[in-house]
Amino acid sequence: MKKIFGILMVAALAFTSCADDDLPYNPGEETGEVLLRQMVVTPASGQSITSQYTYDGDRITAVSHSNSTNESYSYATNGALTEVRYYEEGNLVRKSTFEYAASGAFNAVVHMYYDIANPANNHAERFTYAIAGQDITVVKYTGDEQSQTVEDQTFVLKVINNNITAITGDIEASYSFDFQASPLSNVADFGVMYLADLQGGINNVITATEEGVQTTANYQYTSDGYPAQATVTTAGQTYTVTYTY
Repeated sequence: MKKIFGILMVAALAFTSCADDDLPYNPGEETGEVLLRQMVVTPASGQSITSQYTYDGDRITAVSHSNSTNESYSYATNGALTEVRYYEEGNLVRKSTFEYAASGAFNAVVHMYYDIANPANNHAERFTYAIAGQDITVVKYTGDEQSQTVEDQTFVLKVINNNITAITGDIEASYSFDFQASPLSNVADFGVMYLADLQGGINNVITATEEGVQTTANYQYTSDGYPAQATVTTAGQTYTVTYTY
């Protein structure tokens, strides 16, 4: 289900006006009136999952899901996204901490994973980002909550027209997009979060190949050009997704 959510929830990536060596955080530039309020994912067979979005202005503060999972968001005084916490049945299972250079440019994220049943399995992953034109080189390090120094993977994100269209290197994936606005393209800082999740863009994914798995998505749109409904097929499964703004 995570793959389905990732493909359908692609959001705006703030790559416009990038310096050669920076990924910018642009407070106040990712704003708009159309905000996603609810998403319902319904498999061909099985139970639907409903997600509800809570905002402060155009900043997401919380997302709650009907499968007893939820996320909470924290921001710095300058408005930059600093942390997202993920819960399952009230237990913290992941914490993502976002890091910025002195210039304000986003340059790293640390994902801390908590194993409730066996805390000895707790571990962390740190991703650093370096941009050169349309290519963003990402290096993954592993470790614990205090330190992540073991280099594990290196790969390159190809960014065209503000969409991640390919990943090459130790991770291989490719994506194609439509020309309509994604459901979260007006949400402040969601681009930073989805850059951290290694997929997304200002438009909607229509095809994806990840680890050999093919996914397709067909959309119906609102009069404003945002997805109203999508039919997604992946790994032999079909899902219907409805969006409310």
